Amino acid sequence: MTPEDRWLQQQLDNPRSKISIISGEGEGYGAENDFSGKRTIRSLRMAIKRETCGGDRWAYGYLVTTDGGKYRIGHNDIEQVE
Repeated sequence: MTPEDRWLQQQLDNPRSKISIISGEGEGYGAENDFSGKRTIRSLRMAIKRETCGGDRWAYGYLVTTDGGKYRIGHNDIEQVE
């Protein structure tokens, strides 16, 4: 497990961290849904992949940590956003 994945798992283990899946089609805004699956990296990434519908849609995870940090979670990456 990479240090990035260890950090992500720690955030997922914290019940106060908010996790959403944002997905849509084409350009523009997507729909935001609370992530209600098992709070593991594998489960989150599988949910993101499932939302992409084989490439017809785009999707990513969105994590808000307890200290106010905001992160976009892709299939294999994590990036901090404003």
